[in-house]
Amino acid sequence: MPPFLPFGNTHNVNVIKELSKDRPDLIHFNSYYLWSFPYIALWSLQKGIPLICQYHGACDFLRPLRRSFFGIYRSANRYLVPLDDESVYLTKTMGIDPNKIIKYPNAGVETTLFRQTSEKATSPTLLYVGRMPLPSINLREQSPWLMLMILSELVRERKDVKLYMIGDGPGLNYLKELASKKGLDRNVTFLGYVDHQLLPEHYSKSWLTFFPTEMDVVDPFWGGAQKESFACGTPVVAFNDKVSTLEGGKQAYGYLIPTDSKISAKILSGIIGDRSALNKMGEAGKKTVVNSCSWDSVISKLNSIYLSAL
Repeated sequence: MPPFLPFGNTHNVNVIKELSKDRPDLIHFNSYYLWSFPYIALWSLQKGIPLICQYHGACDFLRPLRRSFFGIYRSANRYLVPLDDESVYLTKTMGIDPNKIIKYPNAGVETTLFRQTSEKATSPTLLYVGRMPLPSINLREQSPWLMLMILSELVRERKDVKLYMIGDGPGLNYLKELASKKGLDRNVTFLGYVDHQLLPEHYSKSWLTFFPTEMDVVDPFWGGAQKESFACGTPVVAFNDKVSTLEGGKQAYGYLIPTDSKISAKILSGIIGDRSALNKMGEAGKKTVVNSCSWDSVISKLNSIYLSAL
């Protein structure tokens, strides 16, 4: 309980006993765990212990519930957020002091491993690295099956395009069957699980990495696979149904495309035809990840945030 999310539901008031035993100097709270936030935040406030809240967004239907805890949310000492729209939500809707909000990557990336190791493939090459779930109507979750729907339209214009899908999960067999049904056997390769040491070569050779979930912006501060791709000099494409033009939602680090397969196929055809734009985006993403999202930089910044809160 409560049964609203596939993750982040577990909570136990006994955590207060554990905190009392540990006697922390500071609490770093992951905001996925909405249900345990109120009593942990109240305990830290009563004890005078700084609370760092790492914010990862919220399901749309849970946002009203968050609003019922306005006062408690405002008591946190710092908010770490990876996306600008989350900062806007916290300040405009939750009434959080903007001086408490720090833009911070949701995770780091090992840039000594994830780096550009080879030239781009000679033919248009697309990549997906992640879970292979069964189809869902929730576009906030990974939806790799939509990539196959788009590719089935794209190959009508670009028969040379290749898609490599890396990962495993309950939907893998379904995806393989769908690819075969759509006549994509020559265009799609399922590689299953691939060791991390081998991923940089795949990222480096690809022209675009799919991040098949609904996004408001393509930002290197969000997403593990996105950071890995950027570190290897490859831009990212994600979904956003607010995009209506055939040029797509061109951004600094990649593109947003609609879920409509025919429209997105036309957009992607144009995108892969502009190699200079892809190269420019890849370089911009790589620079940002190396400077701000390497584990060394993430840890160093977090230490300074902790010290500023004590």
